[in-house]
Order: sequence, then C-alpha cells, then structure tokens
Amino acid sequence: MFQKNPVSKYSTFQNIWFMIKLACTSQEKKVLVISFFIALLTIIQNLLNLYVSPVILSAIENHVSIQELLFTIVIFVLMIMLVSAALAYANQNVICGRISVRCGRLSDSMPLEYSSGKAPAIF
Repeated sequence: MFQKNPVSKYSTFQNIWFMIKLACTSQEKKVLVISFFIALLTIIQNLLNLYVSPVILSAIENHVSIQELLFTIVIFVLMIMLVSAALAYANQNVICGRISVRCGRLSDSMPLEYSSGKAPAIF
C-alpha cells in the first residue's frame, strides 16, 4: 500500500558543498557573496521582527511618553523597511548568477556541437 521513498545517493550537505565548489570555479563568484549577504539579512530581519513587539510592549508598560513610543515605533518600522528592501534587492540580483552557475554546469556536460549553439548534423 505505501511505498518507501528511495534513499538519495548524496546528502544535503554534499549537494550544498558541490554547488559551493561549482560557484567558486565558475565565473560567477559574486553568487557566494550575495548568498551570504541574503542569509545575513534574513537573520537580521527575523531578529527585528521578533524584537519589535517586546520593545514596544515594554515601552507601554513603563508608561513612556507618546513621543518616545512613536519614535520607537518609527525607528523599528524604518529598520524593518530598510532590511526588507535590501533583502528584496539582493534576492533579485542573485537570480541571474545562480542561473549562470547552473547553466555553466549543464554546458560542461553537453556535447561540443550543442554547447556552440549549432545543431549536430544527423545525416
């Protein structure tokens, strides 16, 4: 009734390491830098989202003035907007590099006739 999933030949870490080596040897070395930047921005964005509610609630509990509360909210909103915009920009710019790295691997495995853009003569 239930079929077992076939066990893959390579682990996730082996696949990640393979793609990192492939990006290092290709012409698109910026993919690694931008990917690291995306990971860092994602962590910052998640920490900001986790930190905003407790800070605002503690400001309300401590009966701070309206100006201080609004200043705190505006600062968090601006930081979240800035990080989100930088993350969207980085995600948009890394796509072409990732495609180039993957297509570079495909063109290495294709016969010479296909990689030059000319169809091989069949007859």
